[in-house]
Amino acid sequence: MVACCAGALVLILAFLERFTALIDLATIIAFLAAPVFAWLNLRLITSEHTPEGFRPGPALRALSWSGMLFLLGFGLVYLVGRVLELA
Repeated sequence: MVACCAGALVLILAFLERFTALIDLATIIAFLAAPVFAWLNLRLITSEHTPEGFRPGPALRALSWSGMLFLLGFGLVYLVGRVLELA
């Protein structure tokens, strides 16, 4: 916990004069991490570790996959937009 707090403090101090860059970094990381976390969540909830009665049905699985595709697409659009803005 101390290492996490120290790392966060170092990041904040490193970006103190360029706060917009820090917000951009956090946004990019969040957009790229969201599909990964969604996939991990779906993988866990559909695994053998979850009792059969609590697993999602086919409709909810389809909705989960469509949501992950949306997150991935939105993240890619955002990333391409950021790259084109820098060029």
